Amino acid sequence: RFASLSWANYTAVPCGLVAGGMTDGCVNVWDPSRLLNEESQCQVASVQPHAGAVTAVQFNPHAENAHVLASGGADGNVWITPFDNPSAASPLSPAADVNQVRHAGPINSVAWNTQVSHIVCTGSSDGSSIIWDLRQKQPWCIIRGGTTVSEVCWNPENGQHLITASGDDANPVVRLYDLRSSTDLPLSECRGHTQAVLSLSWCPHDTALIMTCGKDNKTLLWDLHLAQPVYELSSETASSSSKASEPAPSAAEPAGEQSGAAGLFGASAGASAFGSPGSFGNSNTTGRRYLARWSPRLPGVVATASFDRRLQFHNISSAKTSSGRAPRYFRRPAGVAFGFGGKLVSFGSASRNMATQVTVSRVVEDAALVHTSTAFKDMQSSAEATPQEAKHKYAQYCKAKAEHALDEAGKSTWKYMEAVCAADHGQLKASLLSCVGFERSAVSTEVSDFSSIVDGGPDPTVLTPVERETAITTEQTDALFSSPKAAKVADDMKQLSIDTPAGGGSDAEEVEAVPGAEEHLKKALLVGDFAAAVDVAFSAKQYDDALVLAHCGGEELHRRTQQRYLERRSAQRPFLKIVSAVIGGSLEGFMQSSELSEWKETLAILLNYCGPADFFKLAEMLGDRLKTEVGDSHSASLCYLCARQFEKTLDHWLLLADKTVVVEGAGEKVDTSALQEFVERVTVLRRIIGYTAGASAGPDGLGPAFARYAELLAAQGELQLATAFASPMEAGEMLQAQILRDRLYHATPLSKRVGAAPPFPFRDTPVVVAQQPAQAKQSVPAQEPRFPQTTTEQLAPGFQEMFDANTQRPYYVNLATGVSQWEKPVIQVATPQPQPQPQPSRPHRERDGQ
Repeated sequence: RFASLSWANYTAVPCGLVAGGMTDGCVNVWDPSRLLNEESQCQVASVQPHAGAVTAVQFNPHAENAHVLASGGADGNVWITPFDNPSAASPLSPAADVNQVRHAGPINSVAWNTQVSHIVCTGSSDGSSIIWDLRQKQPWCIIRGGTTVSEVCWNPENGQHLITASGDDANPVVRLYDLRSSTDLPLSECRGHTQAVLSLSWCPHDTALIMTCGKDNKTLLWDLHLAQPVYELSSETASSSSKASEPAPSAAEPAGEQSGAAGLFGASAGASAFGSPGSFGNSNTTGRRYLARWSPRLPGVVATASFDRRLQFHNISSAKTSSGRAPRYFRRPAGVAFGFGGKLVSFGSASRNMATQVTVSRVVEDAALVHTSTAFKDMQSSAEATPQEAKHKYAQYCKAKAEHALDEAGKSTWKYMEAVCAADHGQLKASLLSCVGFERSAVSTEVSDFSSIVDGGPDPTVLTPVERETAITTEQTDALFSSPKAAKVADDMKQLSIDTPAGGGSDAEEVEAVPGAEEHLKKALLVGDFAAAVDVAFSAKQYDDALVLAHCGGEELHRRTQQRYLERRSAQRPFLKIVSAVIGGSLEGFMQSSELSEWKETLAILLNYCGPADFFKLAEMLGDRLKTEVGDSHSASLCYLCARQFEKTLDHWLLLADKTVVVEGAGEKVDTSALQEFVERVTVLRRIIGYTAGASAGPDGLGPAFARYAELLAAQGELQLATAFASPMEAGEMLQAQILRDRLYHATPLSKRVGAAPPFPFRDTPVVVAQQPAQAKQSVPAQEPRFPQTTTEQLAPGFQEMFDANTQRPYYVNLATGVSQWEKPVIQVATPQPQPQPQPSRPHRERDGQ
């Protein structure tokens, strides 16, 4: 039968090794992977180092020595057996002379040190605990407690702290030793059981907690800082199977109300199946727990075993303890939080044994925004010169932005803004004509080329590329004109005169003469009646003659003849509408009736034939038509920009800026590139034309957009840039901007602050303490002044304060009795103290809405 069991995390074997201490003195080792594969031969080794039952076994917890097994037996001997080669395993003695140092009684517990792989401790019924040094092959020390040691356990994080459990019913105590200070005097003694302590387990996730179970059927959780139990695991589930009148709990039932058990695993069985347990002071012991172990992986999970062969798992994370201290495994091992100004605060440590470090760093989330905003601010700084130089700098910047724009709308906006940078109306006119695609030099070149072609005709000896590609051979030509279809074409060509235009005259514009027209014209001229001559010319549709005759008849006749000609010919010649509007001075009517799809041509006509004042007025009206009649807000904004109606231009830009904020789930996402474009456009307008007024859109104009932009810069850690764009001129005086300016000022290092502190965004409200009524003051009888007595604590006589380096806490030792304790033994000494004088009230700041 098994007397003890241990499982090694031995990586050389897929599932490690399992060692069982048997009652016949053998130590058998199995390969669990073979068990899982249902192989016939699962046992890999067997040794028999002990003369009696093997009462305790444990594999070394260190990875490099995970194959080394320590075993203790009822014969009082300790053996160390390496199983790296299971077939050739041979037990070794921990001491050079096995008979010189040994336990006088059975060994109940074996525990490897958690920090030093060659140190192992054994606890025996003879009341001693021996710590063995396998390198020196001798005991490091012997701890004599005087009572049966049922179990020993090392601190999971400190290899110099050891706990022993007493298996004596008369003195059921748990002793904590600090081997650095003493191996005889325990650091503290924990008392809470009324009978022997059977099992002890140290929490690997919080070394201030241990779990014990005893013969008194108590399973206790201890807080070593208090040296007392702080929680008792319910024993109802463990003993319920011993009640014959009640059914055994199922696997899904909870293990107890206070325990927070995760569930029960395994079926209930009577004590007879387990063997006959010894008497524990009560005739019915089948449900008593004899073992408690913390989970090495799951914090707050404890496994217990009872004599009815029941294995229980308890989750005590939600247990309400009397210590008032949360377990350390609830503490976050690491954490992070963002702070104002692009700050990132993080804490953590490389391992559990290292001190926690707090780090404050800067995080740049949007590097593109920082780069673009910094470049724009540098350009502004370099442009701070004479007004003419500044306009030139901003014009160059607008040109560069237009060249790198990603869409046509952005490109056209920056081109029109470059044109607005012009020094006078003449330069503005030339620049805007280029924007609408009618640059004077380009148009002159195009017209000159057309005229040369029409007047001289193309050189017949020169073939164009298209003609060269479509040229055919002589054979192909002969084949083409020998077809029947070609004969019909030749007949048709004979009816045409090569010297006569298709219209029947020598000029396409020449009309057939009206009989008698020439005679009437001559008579009118002979009598000097130019008006009658003009009428005859109009009747004969000789419009060019009419214009020449009108010029000879005076200014008024010439004006009426021009108007008459334009009215009659505009339907056939659309360009004459432009001439009519220019000559007649009716450009406003022309603009109102113009096609909005050709708004750029209309804008070019206004540029050429209007003065500055009329141009700004008509360009604004054209923008209104585009916005209201066809809903083209972008083209309308360009017209407003030309008309210097910046309020209306900014209205459109603000609408675009509002679209940069997109709601995603519970938060908002800002299109930083679009917001950057908006800020740059507005800033350029302000600098080059001195525009300072806010836009009409929204309750605060441009303020919210600039405040949002400043917040984005602050989130990247660019506090100085954010301060510049959060200024009152940029972000306005709304509360959001005032709060932002206050936060930016106090977040900026002292060495980089510029100017005085901004006004505090909240009002100060003095808080005055109400005075007692006069009658109440008179009703109190006069008394002599009294001084209250206070007490001071002094260390009790006979005690000395000491310091525990592991817990970083002081403890106290009675030098006379040798008893140590965590609580400070004090005596109270009363001392009179003068009453402090009342302090005058002072005003306190009260925040709006808080």
